[in-house]
Amino acid sequence: MSRRWRAAERQTDGFVQLTRGPRLPFRTTKTRLMCGHRADRSPRARHMSDNPFAKAAANDCKRFLREQDVEGVDDMSLGQMRVVCGQKKRRLLKQGGHRPLAQASAAALSLDAFIGKITTMQQENYGPKAFPTIKAYMSGIEGDIIVDRCSAPEALSGCKGIVLGGKCRKCERVTTGVKNFLMKLQLVDLQDSKIRYEMTGWKAAAKAIFGSDNATEVSKKPQKEIEDTLETWSLIPVQIKALVEYDMVSGNVRVIPFSIEKLSLDYVTDYASDA
Repeated sequence: MSRRWRAAERQTDGFVQLTRGPRLPFRTTKTRLMCGHRADRSPRARHMSDNPFAKAAANDCKRFLREQDVEGVDDMSLGQMRVVCGQKKRRLLKQGGHRPLAQASAAALSLDAFIGKITTMQQENYGPKAFPTIKAYMSGIEGDIIVDRCSAPEALSGCKGIVLGGKCRKCERVTTGVKNFLMKLQLVDLQDSKIRYEMTGWKAAAKAIFGSDNATEVSKKPQKEIEDTLETWSLIPVQIKALVEYDMVSGNVRVIPFSIEKLSLDYVTDYASDA
C-alpha cells in the first residue's frame, strides 16, 4: 500500500511538521494544516475556554460593558455579551506588551494582610525594612501622574516639594521644577471589595506602567495615549512588590512599590459579583 503525506501531531516553531504516514480524512488533514491544532477542538471552543466571562451573569457583563462605553448592550444576548467582555478584557491585558502572570507568588500577601502588617508597624513605632509581595485588584490609577518637583540643590536640603505657578510650595523657592511621577494606585482586596488601600507610586511604578521611568519623556506623549495606557492597568488583578519600613524621623511607615505585574483574570472571576 502506498503511503501519503500526513500532518503530524506535534508542531515546531509555530509550523505543523509534515511526515509520511497513512492517509487521513481530507477534512482532518486540512484542519490541522491550516489551524495547527487538534481537529476535535474548534477555534470557538478554545476561545470560550480562555474567556473569564464564559460563565458570568448577565448583570456582571452589562456592568463591565457599560464601564467600557460599549453601545447596544441591551440588544445583546447573554452569549454575545460574554464574548465581547472577554475580548475587551484580553485587549486591556495585552496592550503595552505586558503578558499577565498565570499565577501569583505563593508568598504574596492579600491586601487585607498587607494593611494589617503596616498598621502593626505604625502602632508599634517599629519595623525593619521588608520587601513584601501583594496581590490585589487595581480599580484604577488616579492623581496628577506627572508633577513638577523642586530642584533645590543638596546644599538647600535637596527639597522635593511640588512646584505650582513657578514656586515651590514647600521651600518657596522660585523654580520651574523637574518632571517627576506621582500617581495613586487604587487597590482593592481580591476577596473583600470593602477593603481598599491607596498606594502612592513613583518612578519605579511608572517604569512598569509606561515602560519608561523618564517623566519628561512620558509628559511629551499625547494625553489620549497616556489615558489609554492607564486604562490598560485599570480593573485588573495585579501583583506588587514593595519596600516597606518604619521611618523613625517622620514617624510613618514608608511604602514604595518597585514592581507591578498583571495577573491572570482568573483571580477576579468570583470577585466581579460583589465588586
